[in-house]
Amino acid sequence: MAKALVTKAPKHTAGASTGSPKIVLLLSILATVFFILTLLLSFMLFKNGPVSQDQVKAKVATFGEVVSSEPLGDTGMTAWVLKPKGTNQNAIFYSTKDGKAFIDGTIFNIADGKDLTTPLLAKNNIAPATAPNTDPQTATATPVSATGHPTPEQVVAQSTEGEPLGEFKGTVPEVIKVLDSMPGYKEDKSMKPEDTVYIVYDPRCPYCHKLYEMTRNVDFKGKNITIKWLPSVALGQSNGKDEIARQAAFAFEAKDGADFGRTFSQEKPLAAKFGDQETQALGLNLSLLYEAADKTYGKDAPKAVPAVFYLNKKNGLPKMIYGSTDPAVFKIIFGS
Repeated sequence: MAKALVTKAPKHTAGASTGSPKIVLLLSILATVFFILTLLLSFMLFKNGPVSQDQVKAKVATFGEVVSSEPLGDTGMTAWVLKPKGTNQNAIFYSTKDGKAFIDGTIFNIADGKDLTTPLLAKNNIAPATAPNTDPQTATATPVSATGHPTPEQVVAQSTEGEPLGEFKGTVPEVIKVLDSMPGYKEDKSMKPEDTVYIVYDPRCPYCHKLYEMTRNVDFKGKNITIKWLPSVALGQSNGKDEIARQAAFAFEAKDGADFGRTFSQEKPLAAKFGDQETQALGLNLSLLYEAADKTYGKDAPKAVPAVFYLNKKNGLPKMIYGSTDPAVFKIIFGS
């Protein structure tokens, strides 16, 4: 069978030789076209292909001083800690894999809805974009403009008494579970997330002290409710291992309720252990306050402590409330 494929080479006649230049010319043209197409393809790949991290960094550096960078989970994006031009504070931005987009804001993992930004803020000890309220006298729910949070009277008009009390048979929102995982002191650790009231506070805040004293008269067992206290430095972001942050971090090592109560006394106990982990934990709670306030009341609204969060069992929705030391607002949370 192999021999059947063997043929004799044709003899070169005058007629055959006259076609050779045409064939050579055709092959030459095809080779030229192929070369040009190859160049065009290479150019397109270079133009639209992935850029190097150094190239992206060079672009990012045009916005400010690059402090650090790291991959943003499995999103293919890069998180950049940047000190924007004209400022002395660090902020977090993101770049896409192809380096064509530079993003500012909160990034969520679309697969599980997880917030990827808040842990980065805490890790790098960065407060949200809006500066914290540093005046203890205004760090509470007070009447503000229409763009701010509602007054206690407005809260009462829009609410019912004992919203987080009673049995809940529905599906607990994921945000309530997240609140339960936040760093702080939970008075009764056996209680479920949906049966817990979460309070972001600053141990220097006089209204936080007042709220703590008011809650000492609540029949927690009878109402089947407890409180988880989430410490922060909302009255002024602390930098480094200073006394203010150590005072807030005491909640992380309180042995029991009586020990925790010392944080609202004139004693002002300090955390024996204070390092990066405690700093990040305080940052997480502060970021929670800012993110929740922005989404609930708008970015222009004042941020305040104490800030109260709970599952409203009347409608199955999570709720944030200011002005909890007002007797009428207090009843919305803890009933009569």
